[in-house]
Amino acid sequence: MLVREMFKKKIDREIKGVIKVAQDDEDNRYQELDEYVVTRELHKHIATFYQNYQKGIDGYTDEMGVWISGFFGSGKSHFLKILSYLLENGEVKGKKPVAFFTDKITDPVLYADIERASRVECETILFNIDSKSPLGMKTDKEAILKVFLKVFYEHLGYYGDDFKVAELEKFLNREGVLEQFKTDFAKIKGEPWEDRRSCFLFDENAVVAALSKSAGMAETSARNWFNQSQGTNLSIEQFAQEVKDYVDSKGENFHLVFLADEVGQYIGDNSELMLNLQTVTEDLGTHCKGKVWVIVTSQEDIDSVTKVKGNDFSKIQGRFRTRLSLSSASVDEVIKKRILEKSDYADDKLGLIYGEQAATLKNLIHFSEGTVADLKGYSGEEDFSATYPFVPYQFKLLQEVFTQIRKYGASGKHLSEGERSMLSAFQDAARKYADEEVGVLIPFYVFYDSVHEFLDGSIQRVIIRAGEAAHNKEGLETGDVEVLKLLFLIRYIGDIPANLDNIATLMISEVNEDKLSLKESIKASLTRLISQNYVQKNADEYRFLTDDEQDINREIRNTVIDGNAVVEEIGAYIFNDIYEDQKYQYSKRYPIPFNRKIDESNIGSQTARMGLRILTRASDDYDADEAELKMTSAGNNDLIIRLDESSDYFEEMQEALKIERFDKIKQTNLAANLKKIMAEKQEEARERKARAKSMLEDALLKGHYYTNGERIDSRGGSAREKMNNGLKLLVESVYNKLPYVKDFLDSDQDILDTLNQKVEQFTIMGAGEEPNQLALDEILNYIDLQDIKHLQITMKNILDKFEDAPYGWREIDIAGMVATLFKQQKIRLHYQGAFLETNDKAIPAYLRKKTEVEKLLIKKRVSIDEKLVKTAREVGKDIFNVLNLPLDEDGLIRELLSRIAEKTQHIERDYLRHYEGRQYPGKDLVMQGLNIFEELQQYKQDHTTLLNKLKEYQDDLLDWDENMKMIENFFKNQRVIFDKGLNMLKQIADNYSYLQETEFLSKTAELQEIIADPAPYRKITQIPDLTAWLDKQFGERLNLYKENSCNAVQKDYEQLEKALLQYGLGNGERESFTANIISWYEDKYKYIDDSTGFERLDAAIQQSANYRDKVLAEIAAALEAKQGEITGGDEGGPVNEPEIHVLGLKEIAPLDVLRTEADVDNYVNNLGKKLKGFIKAKKAIKFER
Repeated sequence: MLVREMFKKKIDREIKGVIKVAQDDEDNRYQELDEYVVTRELHKHIATFYQNYQKGIDGYTDEMGVWISGFFGSGKSHFLKILSYLLENGEVKGKKPVAFFTDKITDPVLYADIERASRVECETILFNIDSKSPLGMKTDKEAILKVFLKVFYEHLGYYGDDFKVAELEKFLNREGVLEQFKTDFAKIKGEPWEDRRSCFLFDENAVVAALSKSAGMAETSARNWFNQSQGTNLSIEQFAQEVKDYVDSKGENFHLVFLADEVGQYIGDNSELMLNLQTVTEDLGTHCKGKVWVIVTSQEDIDSVTKVKGNDFSKIQGRFRTRLSLSSASVDEVIKKRILEKSDYADDKLGLIYGEQAATLKNLIHFSEGTVADLKGYSGEEDFSATYPFVPYQFKLLQEVFTQIRKYGASGKHLSEGERSMLSAFQDAARKYADEEVGVLIPFYVFYDSVHEFLDGSIQRVIIRAGEAAHNKEGLETGDVEVLKLLFLIRYIGDIPANLDNIATLMISEVNEDKLSLKESIKASLTRLISQNYVQKNADEYRFLTDDEQDINREIRNTVIDGNAVVEEIGAYIFNDIYEDQKYQYSKRYPIPFNRKIDESNIGSQTARMGLRILTRASDDYDADEAELKMTSAGNNDLIIRLDESSDYFEEMQEALKIERFDKIKQTNLAANLKKIMAEKQEEARERKARAKSMLEDALLKGHYYTNGERIDSRGGSAREKMNNGLKLLVESVYNKLPYVKDFLDSDQDILDTLNQKVEQFTIMGAGEEPNQLALDEILNYIDLQDIKHLQITMKNILDKFEDAPYGWREIDIAGMVATLFKQQKIRLHYQGAFLETNDKAIPAYLRKKTEVEKLLIKKRVSIDEKLVKTAREVGKDIFNVLNLPLDEDGLIRELLSRIAEKTQHIERDYLRHYEGRQYPGKDLVMQGLNIFEELQQYKQDHTTLLNKLKEYQDDLLDWDENMKMIENFFKNQRVIFDKGLNMLKQIADNYSYLQETEFLSKTAELQEIIADPAPYRKITQIPDLTAWLDKQFGERLNLYKENSCNAVQKDYEQLEKALLQYGLGNGERESFTANIISWYEDKYKYIDDSTGFERLDAAIQQSANYRDKVLAEIAAALEAKQGEITGGDEGGPVNEPEIHVLGLKEIAPLDVLRTEADVDNYVNNLGKKLKGFIKAKKAIKFER
């Protein structure tokens, strides 16, 4: 049975696979109506439409827009056209369109709605908006209005291509002379008006003459109109009003429907066109109140189209409330009913075949993992029969192919205008296999022929050239071209990877296909296509190459990349991404540095004692035998990883670098059409690099590992884990003494804590309990060895030694162990000329800082004689009263030095400082002890010498300590008395020449003898009696001397007082002298009274005499000056000094008592008169004191 014999209708009958709105001849309309398949989805959409359309029939509505969306080839143009037939309901070969749907519409209510609407008078204007739009009009923001206006004018019979002509026809029609104008024009021009109006501008005379004749216009007026500016500016509101006027003129409830195909494609992302459509629809709805409808189609739903940034299109969304979306299911159903519907016999035959081959078909039609698209095989016997000879996935996949080709591969507008549909593509494919026996399956590549003629030349040429090469046997075979066609079809489908499994599934051509053989055949085809540069392989996927891509691929293939650059990039991936660590984390505490190398190239510095070396296939050592690799690993302390040879990481990386190099060279010289290709190649390079990384991980996982002279079985589930295990074995080989350190330090504080531990903690702790004992022994053995060689050891020597193999210990842990040995008193630390003590807080810095480690010397400690230690303990007990001195050497020395320092400080503070300026006894004894202590402290760095000196001074210190008890008692109990004696002697010494009495001198000598005694401690009791007698005698003599001094000074004062009374000074001068004299002598009397020595009293007498003479001279000078003034007066005569009257108390106060105010007044008056009398008598008044 042949395939063609299975179909209910002839497969090669004429079918309009593509419905064009402009095709409206009766035969086309009949076939379109007769064969239209109302699927379940379309049934629902028709019901929705009529439910809303009736709102305009029954009343008012402004929701008069219908938006029909669907993918390319989904049948939306056909659906639009069917709606126009049903709404207008004009007869087609004697049959109303509604009658065609009697059996297609199963719902009687819906059919009644359709029938009711068809009885309402309606005219439809069906048009493809792109084809009706003049060239270049899409750039006009009012393009939508102008297209609507054009089709409306054409519907009215006017010339829509030129609005000026249309306006003329409208004017003549309103005047009722349009037909007369046409007749007159035809007579004048000799051709009908309809044939000549497209070249209207060339017929000026004919038009003017016809207007003058038919419309009665003056020739001048007609010519002026003709020559005015072209076109007419008509607003949207005016357009809506014109449409309303037309609808109103047609009678009550007349409807007019605009049906515009491909509006969404026409608008694209032009927000101005969307705004124009919104306003047109809005004004038609407002003016016409539901009597005029606008139905449009688009490949996208209205929400997607109106998502234009910065504009609000909510109004147009409100107008287009009726939204109908056609899915692929509808297309599938149409194809199955119109083309693939089977006869009953064929259904039975196919049922038997499916029953036998169901399992085989399930295995054959299977897509690889990673295929995102929901591509299905046969769901059952019924599906097999309905779809055969196609496979269900082909409906969805071809739909996607059409959409993507329209974006990327169409040469012009034909494909985008729908000249190729799903229906025609399936019919063409079925025709090709019509004469094949049942059992054949149509492979997907067959659909290529349906789109070939609409593709870009760059694509067509590739297929044609490949076909010619196959025909001429020039490197290709016929099957190769089929594979190439398939690769083109799925090239832009991102949901289905073009790998071998998927290609084989898409190439299945029989229900019992041997898929393994098919794969082998396809693989061979792909190899040939790649070699001839028709196809490129990227990982496990294959890609069709256009002419331009082939050129670029050829240049990239010929681009030279140095193998070292590939190796360098591989190394960067391994050591920066896969294993970026530069130190192997052997344990939490120990990151071990290692050198990194790939092939023969070093990566970074090479200062570590072990290394990790990767061998790629480019290495000279890659093909070395195992014995050589083992030996190399041991000799260089390396972990060598020989990457798995089956991986394509090298080729992937090489291809990626070729693309990058070509792009760098050509990026400024590429044509615009090639830049897009290079952008894709750049993405390909990124993918290849990512894939190379994945392959490198796999190659590391499967590679061969060598270390320590052995090939090892490094275990691990990942490349990193396996490399870590290999490095672990290497570390344990190179640093075999690394495990000696078991107790770790974290900071300098840990070192200080070690130094601050009590020595008892070390002495009580056994050697076996010290966790780092093995490491401590290693360090101590090294110090012993260096000491035997008489070599100086610095901390840097220690660090260099034990940070290196075979130890590899951390710097802080080495410092901590040196501190432990120091604390255990097995070594001594010497820094800048001095030995350190364990309490020195700077020790961690000396042990660790790079600037200090060379200055810190490590010295082996020499044991001290036990006899010296015993002597030290005795001295500590006897001299410092310390019974429990530390058991360890450092502790003992530190405690003794501390006690010596305390004792020294005590003596200096409590005794020695009191000797300054004082003649206290025992200073020599005090200094004896201080000198011994000072000498001992000089040897604090040399413990042996210190203890020897301590033994030497042991007896002296014991005697000194005993004698110091008398000095302690002196300062505690006798010093105050002794100070009184000292003070007395000083007072006598200061006045010695005045104290020459024999008895006084004798007592003074007794006191002096006690004070001068080196050990006067028992005689000090005599001092109080002696000082008391001497003090009394001194006081008596001093008081007598003070009395004599006062008498001498008083005489001087009285002499000055008389001098002021005898001479006639002016009142002001006398008062000034008097005040100064009184003040000076008051101070002098106080000076005498406060004096504690005789010399001061003699000085007071002399000072008074000097002052007296000075003041007398000043008085004489004042009198002389006064005499000169009197002599030089106006009268020229001598001036006599006034007589002085001394006024005594009795004269001033003649009465003893004043009892009343009157007594006071009388007394004051009498005294005033008396005093004024003296003045009038030219007498000076002086009051007697």
